[in-house]
Amino acid sequence: MWVRPLPLCLPTTISLRILTRQTHSLILYSGPLGSHQRQSNNSPTPMLALQLWEGHPQLLVEGGLEPIKLGVNAVVNDGEWHTIHLRFNYKGVVLAVHPCGNGWLSASQDDDQCMASVSWTSPFNIKAWLASWPLQVGGLAHTTPSAAYHSWKEAPTPNPLDGCVSHLTLNEWELRGRTNSSSANCPAASLQLVDLGEPAYSKGSQKGCRPQESACPTNCGYKGWCEGGFNHPYCDCQPGWMGHGCSTPTTTYALGPHSSVSMALSFTLVPESLTMQVRIRTTDLNSRPLLLLSLPQEEVNFSIYVSDFLYNLTNCLSGRILSPFTYFYFMIKIKYNGDFMINLCGRSLHIQ
Repeated sequence: MWVRPLPLCLPTTISLRILTRQTHSLILYSGPLGSHQRQSNNSPTPMLALQLWEGHPQLLVEGGLEPIKLGVNAVVNDGEWHTIHLRFNYKGVVLAVHPCGNGWLSASQDDDQCMASVSWTSPFNIKAWLASWPLQVGGLAHTTPSAAYHSWKEAPTPNPLDGCVSHLTLNEWELRGRTNSSSANCPAASLQLVDLGEPAYSKGSQKGCRPQESACPTNCGYKGWCEGGFNHPYCDCQPGWMGHGCSTPTTTYALGPHSSVSMALSFTLVPESLTMQVRIRTTDLNSRPLLLLSLPQEEVNFSIYVSDFLYNLTNCLSGRILSPFTYFYFMIKIKYNGDFMINLCGRSLHIQ
């Protein structure tokens, strides 16, 4: 499918989620639409391709002084959802995969296989390098351009993606951390969630992720959707609903002053991934504990407090605060119904 061209600004970040079991496939491509769009001089035609090679993410960049081939050792064709990040700036490019590695569990482990970077050999001019070609997702709508014709060291794989792509996002990191960036003068550098459901052109693709939806043993109904990849599929229910088909309303409990509820889980938590969902309704202005989760070994614990209608979260791991964040403030007022979800996966803590 075709979507809008990449923004001609730096820094630029591209993020997407992918689900596949394919070994070799093309994920993203921005370059000439065949062999006829060659530059007038003998320099390599600009091209960017993100592909899977032997199950590992690999980035190909042509058009500069030297071709760039960047890859990480993380395997993403294991039937699980993975997020791939690409970040371009004036110094170089970074390729990262999430979730990946268990470096957060022990200081003796690292996550070097999850990220790779390379520096430009000369100052990078993205406007001169990248033309206004559409960004192609999941394959090519034309024959694979010839590496020899375009003076490339290597052409991208011609294999289309057999799987799913979601959450294609541009410049998410820039929105989070921009302080004084030259890209502020470029409107295209703002956060963009690309609508894959209404592409400019598509062939052989369809909305949704049918492979994921068919992986759940039961129908998730109108109140849920299938998640968990191919290996551990489950129905992720909307707040207020539960059960294998998300058809059972959750039970509400009223808590009075100085009351509490303690529960012991009947299953073992997976150390790399933990998801919690809580729905609350209160008008209490005082600061008091809302939720505490801890393991018997006291290696991991979460404490959530309600303070001035804001959720305040502290998280510790083996007695250490997970840097760089100590406190998270949820800008969701709880005067009315409040729903939030916390997802811990590796070193990342996602709050929704």
